[in-house]
Formats: sequence, structure tokens, C-alpha cells
Amino acid sequence: MRDLIALEFRDHPAQIEAGDVSGHLKATIWNNGDWFFSAALSDDGDIAGDFFTVEIKFNAPGGKGARLEGHLDAGEARDFMTRGNDPFIRENWHLFRNAGSSARLRVTADVGGVIAGVLFPVLVVLTLGLIVVPVVDGSGEIRRCRDQDPFNHDVCLEVVPKQH
Repeated sequence: MRDLIALEFRDHPAQIEAGDVSGHLKATIWNNGDWFFSAALSDDGDIAGDFFTVEIKFNAPGGKGARLEGHLDAGEARDFMTRGNDPFIRENWHLFRNAGSSARLRVTADVGGVIAGVLFPVLVVLTLGLIVVPVVDGSGEIRRCRDQDPFNHDVCLEVVPKQH
């Protein structure tokens, strides 16, 4: 004779939003202890991305839940997921069967991305100014770097003032 296991599961969906990030998540738990947690998130910002942490906790003893962490660029939408098995859920299914859940989303702006997005163009303009001005006004010339290793094929140019 063979024993059959009757699998039961509970879905815990939620809509979440914090700052520029919003989306929906879903956690599913089974009476055998398996769990699956997924989130579809989008960053609706225009300038910088965001780092995020999204958590779901089950309203049952033991403080069980799941967490996803990651980064979204401005305007990006992505899916995230994690899964596992927790013997505590299996052994205490009677506590989880009808338990609710709570979800939380925390967002931190990617300040480094903003700084890089603003400073990089400024540095490019300044660098081009240092190279182009001496060449255009005739006080310098651009040439291949003389001390570059012959096996290094990267482009290396230097601005050299003209000798008067």
C-alpha cells in the first residue's frame, strides 16, 4: 500500500509602492514546507535608479517570511524571485494554513548613479576642452603616446604644446 500526500498551498498576493518603485508580489507556501516568492517591480523615475528591499512576513508564530533585494535603473521593469523549503512551515502547517501576511517595500535612491550621470558628461566636456582648444588655436598637437607599451593596443593620445 502506498501513502499519498495531499498538497495544500496558500497564495499571498500584494500591491506595493514606495518612492518611484511600484509593483506586485506574490508568496506561495505549501504544506510540505516549500515556498516561492516573486515580485514584478518597476522604477518610474526619470533621473536615477533605486536600490530596493521587499519583504513578506507571514502572520504566524516563528516570524517566517522572505526577502528580495536588488537595483532598478530609472524607467526599468523587472521580475525577481526566490524559493526554498522550510521544515518549520511543514511541521506547523496548521498555524500557516489560514494566516495572513504583510508586505513591505523599502527604497533608497541610487545617488551614485545621479552623480555619475551628471559628472560624467561634465568631465567629458572638460576633457575635450583641454584637448581641442590647444589644437584648434594652434598652440599644441595631438600625437600617439610615445611611452606606450608596444603590446598595448589601446588608443593613447597626448596633447603636446608646440615648441616655439
